[in-house]
Amino acid sequence: MKALRGCILLAGSVACLSETPGAAVPRADLHVQLLDLRDGALLQDQRLRVQVNLPLEPSSVLRQSFGIVDLGTGRVLSPPVRYEPVSRQLLVDLISPGLQLAEAGHTYTLRIWAPSDKGSTVWLRSVEGDVLGPNLVTRTWTFRVDAGSGVPAMPPPEFCNNVLPLFRAQCTQCHAGERAAMGMDLSSAEGVTRSALRVSSLLARRTPGMIPGTAPLGTAMPRLEPGNPGISMVLYKTLLAPAADETSEDARARLMLGEAIPGAPMGHLSQADKRVLSTWIAAGASAPDCGPAAQR
Repeated sequence: MKALRGCILLAGSVACLSETPGAAVPRADLHVQLLDLRDGALLQDQRLRVQVNLPLEPSSVLRQSFGIVDLGTGRVLSPPVRYEPVSRQLLVDLISPGLQLAEAGHTYTLRIWAPSDKGSTVWLRSVEGDVLGPNLVTRTWTFRVDAGSGVPAMPPPEFCNNVLPLFRAQCTQCHAGERAAMGMDLSSAEGVTRSALRVSSLLARRTPGMIPGTAPLGTAMPRLEPGNPGISMVLYKTLLAPAADETSEDARARLMLGEAIPGAPMGHLSQADKRVLSTWIAAGASAPDCGPAAQR
């Protein structure tokens, strides 16, 4: 990428900054779409899924970036929000352990703030700094909640059957054994637990006082953070490697992320395999011992 006269050229797209000192504002090129609505309704047992078109800066994914109002009671809701970097989706949990915010028969409004709404840093932004335009209609949705379907959620990927084979096929050429690169051993449950889960990445930038998840992408990042794929360095390292089944948007995402994530790509996984890894992390990154059959 090259900067020309305050502009960034990226995959044929140009993002320009204001020439007014102290008022640099990136081009409003971030777009959002609410998924899963059917005739203006969402099932009670579904998450709100918001699709974004560009890789997000994870530190901008805050509860305060969203406004959800129950139009029946007037309650302002503040549910947890998670960023899934493979699919570039925001997952808003209206139903979470010990908390049920979505009530069947009620109507809700979801709003995602644009910069002009707040006059602060509480808004979504891409890795390059792109933001929502102030006049973007599709940043506000009103929908009702219908009774859930009763269909059980799909079980998360299993470490021994789904995740460890991916690590061994694409990552353990370098990350295995006593001489594992960066000391990260992905060849076994013991190695993953000891050297990757909640272990600070040696490649992450260091800024005193920065807390993972609140710092810029690439800063103070753990290798694998259970429950939070959006700040897991290993997942981003796989996103930097090209996949045979990636789209042009995936390719653009690789270029954008390459500016923030240091080091070489890891593993040539398919997009489907990357989703398996991300879903496993989001579900808690459980890494139980796989027994003698899984030993080399």
